[in-house]
Amino acid sequence: MELIQKCRNLMHRLADMKRGPILLSLRLILGSIFISSGWGKLHNLDRVIGYFQSLGIPAASIQAPMVGTIEFVGGLFLLFGVFTRLAAIPLAATMVVAILTAKWDDVRQAFSSGGFLDGWLAFAGFQEVDYLVMLVVLFTFGAGAWSVDRLLMCRYGTRLGSTGAPPRT
Repeated sequence: MELIQKCRNLMHRLADMKRGPILLSLRLILGSIFISSGWGKLHNLDRVIGYFQSLGIPAASIQAPMVGTIEFVGGLFLLFGVFTRLAAIPLAATMVVAILTAKWDDVRQAFSSGGFLDGWLAFAGFQEVDYLVMLVVLFTFGAGAWSVDRLLMCRYGTRLGSTGAPPRT
């Protein structure tokens, strides 16, 4: 039993060592994507409003600049690891809305034409789903060791909340 516990502890230490670079990679990739997407929306509002209207999104003239701002500012927050968990929430919401509006017909067609497995594989292949999963990871684990969040945590302690992983049992 002691050998199993030692192996378990070693695996946890190795995983902890890798968490920082993995979370940094996720933040840099997603941050760059959302900054670019938000910037594009904010600088092409007329086209984005028209696209949102074609999808049946209500108040498209309000939603388009709001989504562009969420993506741009949220992307900056992710890139630098500032309030990462908080930034992940509205970004994840935009991905859910994108799936339910822009991708919904594709989802229904994939499930109806190819059965459950083909439909699931098509659904899992959407970029929006990939981004949503990555945002859930960042929300769950925080920004990681190489972030402004970590610097704030070191400076202010638990007053800002935990940025680490859940405690192990």
